[in-house]
Parts: sequence; structure tokens; C-alpha cells
Amino acid sequence: MFAGLLPVTRSSSGKKGAYHAVYDEASVMPSIAKLFSSRSSLGNLEKHGPDIATPDIKSNKSAIPPQPVAREEQEHLICATLSRFAQVPVSAIFVLEPGWNPSGLSDEQASLMLKTHGPNTPVAERPLAALQMLWGAIVNPFNILLTILAIVSAATQQIPTFVVMMAMVFASTGLRYWQEFKSMIQAVNLIKSVTTNTRVLRYRSSGSEELEIDQRNVVPGDIIAVTSGDVFPGDCVLITAEAITITQASLTGEMMPIEKTVRLAAPRPGETLDLLHNDNVCLAGTSVVTGNGYALIVSTGKDTYMASIASELSKRRPENATQIGIKKVSYVLMGFMGVMAPIVFIVQGAVSKNWKGAVMFAIAVAVGITPEMLPMIVTSNLALSAVRVARKKVIVKRFDAIQSLGAVRILCSDKTGTLTADLVRISMSTTGTGDLSQLPIKLAYINSSLQTGSRSPIDHAIVDFVNESGQDIFKGIPGDGWVKQGEVPFDSSRRLLSVLVSRPGGDGSEGLLITKGAVEEDERRTILDTAQRLNEEGLRLVAVACREQLIKSFMTISSSDESELTFIGFIGLLDPLKPDAAQAIKDLAALNVQVRILTGDAPAVAAKVARDLGLIPSRGTFVNC
Repeated sequence: MFAGLLPVTRSSSGKKGAYHAVYDEASVMPSIAKLFSSRSSLGNLEKHGPDIATPDIKSNKSAIPPQPVAREEQEHLICATLSRFAQVPVSAIFVLEPGWNPSGLSDEQASLMLKTHGPNTPVAERPLAALQMLWGAIVNPFNILLTILAIVSAATQQIPTFVVMMAMVFASTGLRYWQEFKSMIQAVNLIKSVTTNTRVLRYRSSGSEELEIDQRNVVPGDIIAVTSGDVFPGDCVLITAEAITITQASLTGEMMPIEKTVRLAAPRPGETLDLLHNDNVCLAGTSVVTGNGYALIVSTGKDTYMASIASELSKRRPENATQIGIKKVSYVLMGFMGVMAPIVFIVQGAVSKNWKGAVMFAIAVAVGITPEMLPMIVTSNLALSAVRVARKKVIVKRFDAIQSLGAVRILCSDKTGTLTADLVRISMSTTGTGDLSQLPIKLAYINSSLQTGSRSPIDHAIVDFVNESGQDIFKGIPGDGWVKQGEVPFDSSRRLLSVLVSRPGGDGSEGLLITKGAVEEDERRTILDTAQRLNEEGLRLVAVACREQLIKSFMTISSSDESELTFIGFIGLLDPLKPDAAQAIKDLAALNVQVRILTGDAPAVAAKVARDLGLIPSRGTFVNC
């Protein structure tokens, strides 16, 4: 993304590789320092380097992989419902549903909608029916086999055998059902104990009133008030917004905030709604990072986009190793009985000439082959394991989960916040060649302190570092008094944040555009080599660049202004490992469980963490997807 670690001049042609000069830090730093400390012309600062960020047109692809047709149809239905309200100007939304009111629903309307659409309960929170759970405990290959043999025994007057076999079936089924039913009740009680309130508008005779209600009672047509930290209880459309940014990490995994606003204009011809990339739709499960506003609830419960994902995950699970093993053993026993019983019957009858006795003997052989106690032994062991896990304050909803947990051989773990402390701290400020320099952190501080969007952990780390630093970082250079004249907020496609500032004490016409953002591969080997070396030391990097810009009245800036920048250097950030992470890795290794790290950080950073944790011995290999 940044063209080179050292400032370079690109020709007017803008072609890759058309660089005319490379300067060392000594020739560039004084001119920038002069810009900070004097009222001289900004003309001393040359324009350097190619555009450090150009939006990638090809990156505008959905992050959701292709799914089965049923899922696509469900998404299409959800999208069509939301499009009806999201693709009209906000002033026309309430014309579509005459019963809905910008002042909120009445109590009677809300009660009627609640009866019609049901409580706003996610699919994942809905417990299994008791009969469905009982059927799942009964339908077991061994239970079926023992039941068949018990019926045959009863038909041949072998009552004691019948009683023993049915006792094993009832004991195994009852133990499994009781344990799973008890776990389900505990899980339901745990969910019910957590109550999330939502602020909604209710229209009453005295006017519109704002009150808090249980999130489960939110219905389509409700107007909800949201502010920083609130989670959207359903799929909704913004009707007022003041600097709102939201995070869709629960849906896309992307932690960076996304700006949202209201729609004021009619859609363009052929315009369609993208559920995850739009201006005014907020999906259930996403949360507000900054700002406040009001939103119209369009879908709740099982009709939301989040519920469509949850329903896919809640479908019938593939059989685990235990289920497959039990089924195979059952088939082997049935096959063995199917071969042995007829042979024993024929041989015994032919030898003894007592065919009735031969039938009884063949049945006895079939019963003897069957391990009647096996279902009870398996269920008892799983129940004992469930009790031991419960002592660790873990609820086991399904017995099969015990075996699946024991069968884990590869554990994929997130890095940030799981293996590391998620406590980003500034480690160093360097030039493009890796030499220590305070200029990158100075510019980054101005950028982070003046930007008005959602402050990321990196912004907080930069500001806290400067404020808490014992040394005078801004010695000879003003640390405050800068006036922001414009801003290009961060977004996940550009991965940049720029602010346009005017110098303290100036007339306001001489400006400096300061940009910071991610380091990505480009044609300059110097920047890649230095970035690789710092990444291998475990540092996450933020590149800093700037350029002069003339400030005019009422001007605005956009991503197109992020060009012809002078690369200044790197800010190196370190996220230390959790104190118990290495020991946890060793404990897993003792259980023959291999750990894999999943992260969006630079591969070299992930490799450094893996080496520190002992996952790879030295210069190991890693997969870069």
C-alpha cells in the first residue's frame, strides 16, 4: 500500500516503477520539522511516492461463501423484506405500512404484533422439545437390537431374558434422557437469567414515550433508540443517525467500525441491496460503536439474517466417531447373528431332531452374542464425564459432545485476545530503513487525536503512549493547536485514515494531510524488507505518510486526496502474550492436541507468536490464505 520505506518521487505518468529519486532521512526530516516549527511555505515539502491507497474495485465481493439453494432463497426473502424499507427515502418509509408510526407503536399494536410474530428469540436460544429429546435417546442401534431380541425372547417364553434386556434399554435411555433434559433446563434458565433491555418508543394519548422493554418483546414496527454499546435486537433501518458507526464482527468477523446513515434519496435504476454492505441497514446481532439515533425494526426472531445463519448451524449434525462406532458394531453383531443363528438352528435341529429346542438354542446364541450391558456402560461413562465437566462450570447439553471433546486432535484458536492480551502498546517509531525516529509517532498522534470516528485500539495506544510518555516527544514541534480542516474516515477496503490539519499559528491556508494505515505489498523492496524484519520481531505495523495541501474555504477531502504522499515511517505495536498462554499450549500438547492460530495479522507476526508459544521450533512454515 505504501510505495516505499524511503520517500521517492513518482513521475507525472503515475506508472509503477517510474521513480526518479530516493532520499535519506537527513534530507527529508529537516524540511518536515521546519514545517512544524515555522510559518514558512509548504512548498519545501516535496510530493513523493505513488498513491498510497487506491480502492480495490475487485475487493467488492461478498465475504459469504456459496450456500445451498434453501439458504439462498431464505437470504433472498430477507433481503427483499429489508429492501422494501431500506431503498426508499426515510421520509417515505412509514407510508409503506400505514399502521406504523414514527412516534412508535401503541401498546395494543405491539401486543398484536407480538402474538402474530412471536417473541424475539434467536433460534439458538430455543430448547429442544422434551419428546424430541426422548426420541433421540431411544433411537440407538443397540437399543433397537436389544428390543428386537427382547421381543423374540418374550415370544418364546423366555421372560427372564426379556426382563433383563428391556431393563438395560430403559436404564440406558432413562439415564441419557434425564441428564440431557437436566442440562437443557439449566441452559434455558441461564439464558432467561440474562435479560437485555431495549429502548423503544410507545405512542400514547400524551404523545410518544421512550421506555425500556425486554428485547424478547421487540416486534416489527417498533422504533428503537440506540447509542454506543447497544446491540440491535432485529434487522432494522435507520431513520435518524448522528455519527453512527457499527461493528458487524458477529456476522463478518470484521472488527473495524462501519459508518451508517439514513437514506435521503430514491434508489438509482437497477440498484440492489447488499445485506452486509449498505448505508442504512443494521442487522440483528450487530452493535453500535459510536453515535446515536433511531431505527425502525423490520424483522425479528427467526426472520432475521442472524437467525438464517443459526438455522443452518442447528440442522442435523454429522455423526461423530462414537455414533459411527456404535452403528458399525451393531451392524457387525446383527450380521453375525444373521449368519450364526440359522446355522446353529439347522445343525442343532438336524442332530437332535428337536426343532423346537433348536429354535430356543439359536435364540440363546443370538442373545449371548449381544452385549446387553454395553449401552448402559457407554451411557454411564458419558454421564460421569458430564458430571466432571459440570464441576468446571460447563453445561453439557448433549452426551455426544463429551466424546467429541475427547476426540479433538486439532484446536484452531484466534490470536488476538485469546493467546495475546489484546492490550496493544507502542514499541517503537522508525523510519523506512528501521532507524529510530520520533517523527512517525508525532504525525500519528496528530492523526489519532483529531480524528472524530471510532477510535480503534491502535488509536488509543498511540494517544496513550504520547500522553504517558516521560520524554518530551514534541520538543521543538507543537503538539497541540492543530486545527482539523477535513477527514477521510477509515474503512476496511482502503485500510487508511487521513486528516487534513492546519499548522498552529498559521493563517489556515497552509495544510498538511496526515495519513496512517496498513502496510501491504507493493513494488518497493525496501519497505517490504523492513516491514518483514519488524514483523518477525512480533510487531504489528502502521505506516505513516503526509503531504502538503492548500486549504480552501468550505473544501472537503476524499480518498482521492490520499495520493502523492511522502512516506515517513512505521509505528511498531506489540500485543504481549497472555501469561498462561504458553502453559495452556503445553497442557494441550500433553493431551495430543495440536493448536493452530487463525489471525488476520501479518504472517510473520503470527509466526513470531507461534515461536514464542512453542508451536513451531524456529523458522517454521505457515499458511497465508
